[in-house]
Formats: sequence, structure tokens, C-alpha cells
Amino acid sequence: MPLNYHSEPNSLPQANEGASGSLVGRVLAERFMLDKVVGTGAMGTVYQARQLDLDRTVAIKVLHNRFARRDDMRARFLREARTASLLSHRGCVTVHDFGEWDGHLCIAMEYLRGQTLGQLLADAFPLPKDRVVDLMGQLCDVLHAAHRLDLLHRDLKPENILITRAPNGREVLKVVDFGLAILLDHRSDLRITQDGSLAGTPVYMSPEQALLKDLDHKSDLYAFGCILYEVLCGLPPFRGRSSVDIFSKHLYHDPVPPIQRARAGTVDPALSDLALWALEKEPTNRPETAGLIAERIRASLAENPTGPVSEREFELHASNRHERVNLAGIRPLTQRMPRPMLELRGAVALVQSDRLEHVVTGRSVLESNGFSIDRHLQHDSLHLVDSLDVDAIVFDLRPQVDAALVQLADLMAGVGSGTPVVVIGPGGSFEAISTALSSGASDYIAEASLAKLPQKLARAIRRGPPALSPR
Repeated sequence: MPLNYHSEPNSLPQANEGASGSLVGRVLAERFMLDKVVGTGAMGTVYQARQLDLDRTVAIKVLHNRFARRDDMRARFLREARTASLLSHRGCVTVHDFGEWDGHLCIAMEYLRGQTLGQLLADAFPLPKDRVVDLMGQLCDVLHAAHRLDLLHRDLKPENILITRAPNGREVLKVVDFGLAILLDHRSDLRITQDGSLAGTPVYMSPEQALLKDLDHKSDLYAFGCILYEVLCGLPPFRGRSSVDIFSKHLYHDPVPPIQRARAGTVDPALSDLALWALEKEPTNRPETAGLIAERIRASLAENPTGPVSEREFELHASNRHERVNLAGIRPLTQRMPRPMLELRGAVALVQSDRLEHVVTGRSVLESNGFSIDRHLQHDSLHLVDSLDVDAIVFDLRPQVDAALVQLADLMAGVGSGTPVVVIGPGGSFEAISTALSSGASDYIAEASLAKLPQKLARAIRRGPPALSPR
């Protein structure tokens, strides 16, 4: 959960004060009186506080004690403060000060009042076109300013976007939680993630980020495309029952155009096209800059000020976002995964460890669904790969996942691009998923969803090896 903070009591995250011990009532650095907990996240707790010397309300972010003793997490926490303080823009949270105060690593920040973009969509979807253009244009402005400093966010999502009000009443968008941001100069202390591997949120993650490739600003633009899509449709472009499913869709599936998902005339064609442009799989096919997207977004309003539907027609009454999406006429994404015909199933090579339970379950699932096991190899028998003449290969990473990933890379080098490979592995390991897909595997299935293996395997055979080049 990101460390967002705002003044809507009904939607605040539950504080986990036990993670670092409650500091309510304490004064830090002889300047900051901590009044109450307003949010908590994976790394720390956010307090509403009073800065005594300036008599102003601020937010104080305090790193959890369990992390403060780790050098890598201390470095990541201070990195967040440094990167956030580099960017001076009205659309970013202002960092007032940071350091180690009274034994606690802290960041003093601007205190924001408002609601997240996700909450706004839950309360007010669908938004009138002029409001979409205003908010999404502001988001592009923030990204453009950050990218000009070679600063990436890497975890852009509606929960990290806060909608506040200026004194004149105008909505002001703020991007928060640069905790996963990186600088493109690749200094080692600015490239830390919590587990040393994948960082981000799968629903808004670019294909190259899912594959653990080096990133540039185009990755943030892809996340922006996901957000714009959700603002237009009320739902993100790709959803799934697991991170594996979502990763696969980002990598290999084309999003349904927003204009086709919504009721006729309710989504502006220019905005629909912009979302799809930002969602191109290949980074070089996306817009060059966030500034260019901002120009196109604002130009769409100049060309069609009122949009295809008047604001009056957007007045929907429902208690939650799901109901509002239905009332707005957004078509749900159906999972079109027809059961393959028997003739599409074929000869399979099964690569597994010698653990009996894995061998039995793998064979039984495949053979009961019409596949023939032409070869059954163990992880240490990959020298036989040159002799394989099969329609597909199923590679089971279990039980020694790290060692099997190395052997998978050897296997992919042997089979080249001619044979689709479907990998079985743990569903909760982002590193395993990303490493398998980046090695050139056609698909990845979590061990808990092994019953879906026949469908995924048949689909992999139909479409062949992935067109996306492995890392």
C-alpha cells in the first residue's frame, strides 16, 4: 500500500502502528509534534504533525523500525527523500526536510487534503470530458517535468495520484509516493527495490518493467496509458485473477479500445486513441514525451469542447464503482479462452524434477486433456533438447526454482525461437515470473492454477513462440 495521506476519514488506510511503535504525542527534531496517524505502508507510517517553529501542518513519514536497522532499506528510504526533493513542481508533494531525528528516519512533507484518483472514479465516474482533459493534462505536466530530470516514478497508479483544491477552487492533481522512483544515471544507491527484483503494481506495469528490463520514461507513459484508459472506462485495460495473468496480458494481449467498451458516444475518439498510443507494447511506438501527450489531450478539448456526451447525461446514482461502471454502459471484458479442439493439442515434452508428486500431477493433467507426452526429461537432461521434435515444451520450475531458472535459460538457448515453452512455477514470485517470460517463455502458469495448463498450452501452440524479444 502506498503511503498516501489525505483528510477523508472514511477512506484512510488502517494504520499499523505496531510496525514502528506509535509516535503520537512525540516531538521530533524539537520541531515536529506528531498529532495522529493518517496512513501506513510497506516501509513506514505517515503522521499528521504540527511544525512548531512555523506553526503549520505537515506530514511526517517515519520508516518502520524493522527496516531502519537494515542498511539497504535505510538507503532506499533516504533515496525517496532525495529524489522527491529534486522535483519542484506544483503537481508533486513538496519535501520540507528529511533526516534521522531522535533515532527515527523521517521525511517532513507538505500535508495534502483531498482524495485519490481511484476514490474520485469510485464516487464520480464517468467524468465529463473537460474534467478528464484537465486532470490528465496535469498528470502529463508532472511526468514531463520529472522526465526532464531523468526521474522515473515506476509505480504510477490512481492510488498514487491525489486530487486537491487550490484556493480558487480549481482541482489540482498531485503525484505522491516516489518511493520506487529511480534516476537514470544508474547510481547504485538509487536503484534499490524492496526485494532486489521487481517493483511496481502489475495492473499498471509496462511490458518492459514486467520483464525486468532497463527502463526509460516510456515505461511511465505506459502506466499513464493504463490510467487514462481507466479514467475513460472505469476499469483498467487488463485484469486477471493473478499477477501471472495480468503480466501475460500486458505482454501479449492488445487492449480493447475504450471507444468500443463504452456505450456509443460516451468516450471521445481522440482520448481513446491517445490511451491506445501510450499502451503500445514496444516503447519506441509510444509517444516521445508526456508533454506531447498533454498537447494532444488539450487539443482534443479545443476541437470538441463539450465532448460526445453532455455532463447532464453523466449524472449516475450508484453506491460503488462497479455499479457506476454498469450504469455507464461499459462492456465487461470477457475472457475469450475457448476450449481448444483436440486436433490443436499435440506432442509435448515435459521437463521436471524427479519429485514424484510433480511428475504425476504434470502427466495426469496433460494426458487427461488430450496431450501426448512424447518426451519426459529431468532438469539435468537438457543435453537431449536437440533431439526434441514436439509441438511444445512444459518446463516445471519446482521445487528448486532458482536452479531451475538457470536451466530454463539453457533450454531456451537450445530450442531457439521454434518451439513454444510454457513454464510452471510459484505464483507469488515476481522474480520467477519475470525471469521466465524474459527468457522467451510463451506463458507462465502458477502451480495453484495447474488445471488451466491444457488451455494455456493449446493457446501457446496455436500462436507459436512470443513475438516479444527476450532480454
